[in-house]
Amino acid sequence: MPAQSTGLKITLWFQFLSRFKSGDCAHNPSRREIMTEVSLVEGMKGLAVLEKRMAKNIEQVRNYACILSSERPAFGSEDEQKKEIGKLLQSNEDLMKEIITLKERIERTNLDTKVQFDGVEYSISALLLIKRKVAKIMLDTYSALNDKQANGRMSMSSRMGSAPDGKPVHIVRLYDERKKNDMLAKWQAMYDNISSRLEVINATTKLL
Repeated sequence: MPAQSTGLKITLWFQFLSRFKSGDCAHNPSRREIMTEVSLVEGMKGLAVLEKRMAKNIEQVRNYACILSSERPAFGSEDEQKKEIGKLLQSNEDLMKEIITLKERIERTNLDTKVQFDGVEYSISALLLIKRKVAKIMLDTYSALNDKQANGRMSMSSRMGSAPDGKPVHIVRLYDERKKNDMLAKWQAMYDNISSRLEVINATTKLL
């Protein structure tokens, strides 16, 4: 199959991307206008589409790169097949640039767009970081407020006898159990709710 439009129909922008390599939009002034109307969620889907197109081009390059001397070239002649291989290679060069540009715009938008979450202002990047890593770290932090280590040491102490003052050994908690539970509930709720909040944000926020 020639390296021409694949007829993507996900959104107007995806249709534009599908026409980009064929040349009918490569220098069209409307390109920037279309790009400014792309939402974050469309941009993220766009990355996947571009990567998929590159993978398809790679597969075609593998198929067309060599033939047997007894085979007829898929494009009629060796020269035509060489041209088609060149088009596929150039297509991935162009798509690679599109991926980098789109990824940079997504990251810039995530950094510069501020949103309110539970009364606190965060960037989208911060919320993503909290969802992917920070929430779990904070849950582990407050979960670490427990008596497991002390219980282990108390078992050892009981075998060795009573405390120096003669009283039975017992565990002394140096933290507020209620505050611990409140913070665990806070971070768990934040972890649980970020995804649905980001879905709305990503669908309504335009790429910068």
